[in-house]
Amino acid sequence: MGRRNLILGLVGFLLSSGITAAGSETKSVPGTDRDSGPVIRRGYVDIPEGQMHYRTMGSGPVVMLLHQVVRSSDEYRRVMPVLAEKYRVVAMDMLGYGESVKPPRPYALPDHGKNLVSFLDAMGIEKASLVGHHTGAKLAVELAATHPERVEKMVLSALPYGYIMKEDDPMPEIYRPMEVKADGSHLDRIWAEQSGGVEASLDVRYEISLEYLKAGPRGEEGHHAAKHYSRLIDERLRNIPESIKASTLLLCGREDKWMEGLDALRKMMPQSQVFIIEGTGTGTDIIRRSPRKFAQAVLNFLSQP
Repeated sequence: MGRRNLILGLVGFLLSSGITAAGSETKSVPGTDRDSGPVIRRGYVDIPEGQMHYRTMGSGPVVMLLHQVVRSSDEYRRVMPVLAEKYRVVAMDMLGYGESVKPPRPYALPDHGKNLVSFLDAMGIEKASLVGHHTGAKLAVELAATHPERVEKMVLSALPYGYIMKEDDPMPEIYRPMEVKADGSHLDRIWAEQSGGVEASLDVRYEISLEYLKAGPRGEEGHHAAKHYSRLIDERLRNIPESIKASTLLLCGREDKWMEGLDALRKMMPQSQVFIIEGTGTGTDIIRRSPRKFAQAVLNFLSQP
């Protein structure tokens, strides 16, 4: 029970203070939502399905940051100050994650795509460059295919590609819904299976665990939506205009499992640039574990004419 009590205590501390433990690349300023420099502003907008929470900072051309699941806009907190030196950076919480409302039913990726359009409208954003990681990369593809007039450039980070989810294929055991239990054993499961692994720093593991707790038992709906989107993604990629494909970066960390689909994705989008981020801490949670490398790769691409 010792570890469970520790997790409960840490979660309570994080919820009450809004800060994280210190780490080598992940230090926070107590009482703020920033690493250094100007504060990241937070707010809500109303869309037809309810309120969506977002973070924003900077000025200039808009860059939309789209998180993976089960995560939220907090995933980009350490990246935003770097990008905000040149851009107006906006990171939203998809419905069901972070501080946004829960959707009225399990959503498919196209549903989240419609929410993204509603969010852009509510924020008065006509056009933006998109940066999406894992599920967020699929959401970027959805917007570029269905509303290309809203997209300037794209960075598709570790886009899951190269598999097709059949209707009767079982989901991997790790994606089973969280069941809240009276003895708190669901907290052990989050820490053991979902917190980023023992190679991640403690503060990163704390933050990811908190993301799962906020999403609750419905959090895995996003993984189901992403898996089933595999049946649509080839069609969506073909529908993206050539001009946007030529303004796309296929980004991937060397340690990410979706390196395995990068060659096939290159063949599907030969006009796009490709960049691989080398080193440790470049897997699923590269944005939290290697924020400087990720931010610099994105900034280098977006800065190109």
